[in-house]
Amino acid sequence: MDAHLFRLLALEAAVLTRGARVEKIHSPAPGLLTFSLYNFQRKYALVLRREQGAPGQGKTQPCLYLGAVRPPNPAAPAHRVMVLRKHLLSRRLGAASSDWLNRRLFIHAPGEPPLWLCLDLREGARLYAKAPEPLAPVWPDPLPQNHQEALSDRELWRLFPVLTPPLRRSLAALDYQEAQALLGDLALESARGAGAVSRYSRDGASCLLSAWPLPPALRAGMQEETLPSGQGASDGDAGPTFPWLEAARDVYEADTLASLGLFWRKDELKAEQQAQKRRLKTLRKLEAEEDRLRGLLAGRAGALALQACLWQHDPAAKLSRLRIAAPNNSPPNNLAQDNSNSNSNSDEHYLELELNPALSLSENMAAMFRRTARAERGLAMLSARRAALAAGHWAERPAWTPQQAAAPGNKTLDREKVVQRFISSDGLTLLRGRSAKGNLALLKLARPFDLWLHVLGGPSAHVLIRLPHPGAKPPEATLREAGLLSALKSWRKNDAKAEIIQALARDVRATGQDAPGSARVDKIQASFIVSLEQAGPEFEAALSRRQSLTPP
Repeated sequence: MDAHLFRLLALEAAVLTRGARVEKIHSPAPGLLTFSLYNFQRKYALVLRREQGAPGQGKTQPCLYLGAVRPPNPAAPAHRVMVLRKHLLSRRLGAASSDWLNRRLFIHAPGEPPLWLCLDLREGARLYAKAPEPLAPVWPDPLPQNHQEALSDRELWRLFPVLTPPLRRSLAALDYQEAQALLGDLALESARGAGAVSRYSRDGASCLLSAWPLPPALRAGMQEETLPSGQGASDGDAGPTFPWLEAARDVYEADTLASLGLFWRKDELKAEQQAQKRRLKTLRKLEAEEDRLRGLLAGRAGALALQACLWQHDPAAKLSRLRIAAPNNSPPNNLAQDNSNSNSNSDEHYLELELNPALSLSENMAAMFRRTARAERGLAMLSARRAALAAGHWAERPAWTPQQAAAPGNKTLDREKVVQRFISSDGLTLLRGRSAKGNLALLKLARPFDLWLHVLGGPSAHVLIRLPHPGAKPPEATLREAGLLSALKSWRKNDAKAEIIQALARDVRATGQDAPGSARVDKIQASFIVSLEQAGPEFEAALSRRQSLTPP
C-alpha cells in the first residue's frame, strides 16, 4: 500500500477510532490483525495486514481496511496479541496522529498507564508509551528538468521519501509540467489533511486504489471513479460513512482471505504429511507383526504331528526336545528338520520340536494349538487394519488444524463410525452425519465459516461443506450435491423434491434439551430446492470415490 494512500485511509481511521471501545483483537495468521471496535452505536472490524516476505519471494502486500468478514479466532493466540488484549480490551481510544511517510498511525489509548497503539504496515501493531514525532514530508521543488531520468536515481529517493514507487511511475508517465502539477497538488493536500481516492475497476471488480488520478498509460483497460472523503460524514440514522476504508476492503479483502486460506492449507498439508508418515510406520510394524504371527501359525504342523504320535509317548513326560516323524505333505514350517537318517525313497521326514520342559507333552501340545489359534485371529485383525490404513480413511487424519488435532479428547478414530465423507464435483469436501451422534460430531468439526445444510420442516442428516477460507462461496454444483446428500437421509427421501436451508456453521448451535443431534439455527442464509429424481443409486458412490482437492 502506497504511503500517500495510507495517509488518506489514516484520516478516516482516526475518525473511526476516536471514542471507539476495543472489544476484541484477533490474529488468524501471522501478520494479520483484526480489531473489533464499537463506535457510533455500531460494530466495526478494522483489519491490518503487515508486510511479510522478501521481494520476488511471495511478498504480501500490506493494507488497512474495514473488514466485512471476520476470520475465526485461533486456539492459541500469539504473544503479541495477548499483550494487546491485556492493555487495550475495553479501553476507549482517543485522538490519532499519522506518520504517513513511514505508513504508521498512532492512536491514543487513555488510561493507566496511557498508551499509544501504533498500526504499522511494516511491523504490525505495537504499543508505545509515547508517540514519536512523525517524519515531516519534504517535497522536491521544482523537479529536475529531465525528471524521467532523475526519478531512476536512488539518491533522489533517499532525499525525498515522498517519491514512493507508485508516485515515481506516475510522474515518469507524465510530461514535466503535468508531473510538477501533480507534486504540487499532493503537497497541498498533505498540508491541509485533505485529498480524494481514485478507485479503478476492471470487469466490474475493484482492483486498484490511488491517492491521485493515474496517467492514461497506467490505467488502460480500467474504469476510474473518484471517491471524495466521508471522514465520518453522517449517513442519516446509519451513522458515519468511511468510503475510503470500505473501498480498500473491496480491493484487499479477497486477497487477504485467499492468503489466509493458503496459510491454513499449508498447516493442514504438513499435518497430513505427518499423518502419512505415521501411517507408513504403522504399516511397517504390521508387516513385522504378520511375520511373527505366521511363524507361530507354522507351528501347527508340529502340533498336528505331536497329536498324531502322542500315543507312542508318555503324555505326562516332560521333555525339552522331541524328534518325531511327519508325512512329506506336511505344510511348510520353520521347525528344525532332520532327514539324515532317512533314505531317499522314504515317505517320511522328521520334525525336531522345541518344547517347554516345565510342561508335559500333552500340555505342550495344547499350548501349541492355542498359539496357532491366536495367530489366526491376529492375522485376521491385521488384514482388516492394513486395509483401513491402505485406504487412508479421513478419520485417521488430524482435524482441520494441528491445534484441534492435539486437543484433549479429540477421538478422531471414532468419527469414522458417525460421519461420512464425500467429495463434490468441484473438489470440495462434504461431511454428513450418519446419526444423531454424527450430527452432533459434525457441529464440533465445523469451522465458523463452513456452510451447514439441512432439509426444511423435518428431521434430516446434517451436511457440512468445507470452504477454503472465510467469505468463499461454494459453486452451484456443490450446493446441489450437498443438498441431495441431506435430502436422501431425511423425511423427504421418498418425495420428488425437497427444500434445503443453508447457514454458516457459526450460526448453528446444538440444543441440549431436545433430541440428540438437534440444532438451533440463529440465522438462515438462504434456501433452495433439489430434485431427488436426479440422485440415482450411484450418486453417493460417485461422490465417495473422488479425490479431495481441499482440506477435510
